[in-house]
Amino acid sequence: MIEKILFIENGYCPTCKRVLFFTEDHMCQKCLESLEAIRLNRCLKCGREILNPGIRACRDCISMEYKFNRGFSAYGYDHKIKDIIYLMKFGNRPGLCRFAGKMTYRKLEKENRLGFIEDKDLIIPVPLSKAGLNERGYNQSELLALGLTSQWNVSEAANIVHSNNLIKIKETAHQRDLNRRERLKNVVGAFKITDPEKIRGQNILLVDDVMTTGSTLNECSNVLMGAGAKNVDILVFASVDD
Repeated sequence: MIEKILFIENGYCPTCKRVLFFTEDHMCQKCLESLEAIRLNRCLKCGREILNPGIRACRDCISMEYKFNRGFSAYGYDHKIKDIIYLMKFGNRPGLCRFAGKMTYRKLEKENRLGFIEDKDLIIPVPLSKAGLNERGYNQSELLALGLTSQWNVSEAANIVHSNNLIKIKETAHQRDLNRRERLKNVVGAFKITDPEKIRGQNILLVDDVMTTGSTLNECSNVLMGAGAKNVDILVFASVDD
């Protein structure tokens, strides 16, 4: 117990590398505060930040017919967030993944957007393939979702997270290595619903760590809507700005 109080997972802030003592946060206070600026101009559809203040929809949402209804992105994909996401994916940092969920909840709370998640029947993380899960040891999006619900002041909040119904049934190339057209083709047919009855008529929040073009989130949304979901909204820890 004393070790858990004194030393958090890995022991260092993921961005500035400062040693962390006597805290349950996985980042130092200075780095946390540097990320807390409210993003004033978001895409009305997917929720990513738009750098041009005169535009209300990002280029991807203008050019694509996404299957999800609306979205929320907690952070832009700047160098500090890149460091965090890299460690979430490749640094064996499951505790940091959960903390990213808490950070996302805090951002929703700060922007008075908690209603975006509180009307949901199910929260479904974007899945990894079996091989990907075995290699990593955990699904960062699942832990992100669990970190998010851990902040909810409702009974059995964690039970709303369903991790085994939407599954990834084929290996795909890393999206980061592909162009926009290739990303769209790469994920077609990659996901499957195992129990449509639990999806039918439900308001669903689909959770992932990062969104670039939204191809993966769109394909997952398409599969969920095809299984009879009433509505799919998306929530990501970070997104590439438009």
